[in-house]
Amino acid sequence: NLTRGVAKAKSWAGDAGAIEVVVAAMRAHAMNEALQTRACGALRNLTSADCHSGKENITRALNAGAVDVVVVALRGHRASQGVQERACGALRNLISGDAENYMTKAQNVDAVWAVVAALLGHTESALVQLQACAALRSLTSINVENKTIAGNAGAIEGMVAALRRHPECKRVLGQACAAFGNVCNGNANNKTLAQNAGAKDLAEALLTVHCGSKRVIKEAKHLIKQLSDSHSLS
Repeated sequence: NLTRGVAKAKSWAGDAGAIEVVVAAMRAHAMNEALQTRACGALRNLTSADCHSGKENITRALNAGAVDVVVVALRGHRASQGVQERACGALRNLISGDAENYMTKAQNVDAVWAVVAALLGHTESALVQLQACAALRSLTSINVENKTIAGNAGAIEGMVAALRRHPECKRVLGQACAAFGNVCNGNANNKTLAQNAGAKDLAEALLTVHCGSKRVIKEAKHLIKQLSDSHSLS
């Protein structure tokens, strides 16, 4: 909590070795749900890219093996909404920007499957849906293979469910549409799956229902374009 939203505190904590300590604790106590919840939350706070220290801490976390322990937490505590939400949030930060380039193929595969499992396993939790969609968006922003993995893992169905089950949560709707756009961009199979699942109709409905939300409108329009433009498959 001391590092939440405080740039200097994040920098001090990173310099003092807090990230390495958190990762080590997660490795040593993999089955402790309470510890994993708090540790994933700490990693999420320390790696939020709202300042230079956040970017430095992302590098520290990647070097310490944070991706692996967060994925283990997702897999080991599938029933815990607290772990799932915070772990997806941590992954979202860890994979932001060019950080994904530091992940191995195996790490990418494991992370995508774990995030989609969170999306499908906690359909009623807006917080889990929000963070899972955000993590999926990061995972599929530049990685072509991850788009295919996401489609095979059931991400399309999960994102459609998020749009249907949380029609009033603008943050979920925005992230779900954005993740949808990434997953479908350049992937013909995912585009077909999304069209068959009714994603375009849902996005078009958002233009009317949430006409006052710039974020939702922007992401919904982008998704509609992805599902309408044949050139998006090139």
